[in-house]
Amino acid sequence: MMKRPSLPVLFARAEALLLMDARPSDALESLLDNALNNVTEAQRGHPARFDAWVRHQTVGRVN
Repeated sequence: MMKRPSLPVLFARAEALLLMDARPSDALESLLDNALNNVTEAQRGHPARFDAWVRHQTVGRVN
């Protein structure tokens, strides 16, 4: 049986989406780390792709 991600992980990812257009920040890094590090190894695929996508979106933005 596959477990769903916890609500804190989902909220961290949602908040990261809101922050990614602003610019790279410590808050964004913390949210991405939290979202990626608080899933099981079996659930890691999609969160890892999400993390990479968000980080790619912030490349070139001035801090």
